[in-house]
Amino acid sequence: MTTEKLLLIALIGTSVCLLLRAVRPEYAFFAAVATGCLLLMPILSEALGVTETIRALGERFGVSDAYAAVLLKMIAITYLTSFGASLCRDQGLSALAGKLEFGGRIAVVACALPSLVTLLETGVALLEGGFS
Repeated sequence: MTTEKLLLIALIGTSVCLLLRAVRPEYAFFAAVATGCLLLMPILSEALGVTETIRALGERFGVSDAYAAVLLKMIAITYLTSFGASLCRDQGLSALAGKLEFGGRIAVVACALPSLVTLLETGVALLEGGFS
């Protein structure tokens, strides 16, 4: 989907949300969620191409698929967290948005931790083997 179409969806969705906020504020949130989902669907299809590129690079350079999967999971966590936090802020719930972002950061660290441990173990093994 082209950028122009995404912009059009965003403008229409924003207009609907603003109109609903004035007339029926309880529906504005659902309109924002629907607009966000409409924007995410074509973006996710583009993201599939990115995932294939990352996997192909991993194969080319001999990197395990597990590392590519972790990287993709971390990217997904950051985007979904950002999307959720934006929705919270749109509803005036900035404290909740901050907690969601903090949770997203913790989830990213939790994803990266096994890879970090493996990296440290490899480094220690190389250092021990090099000095013996």
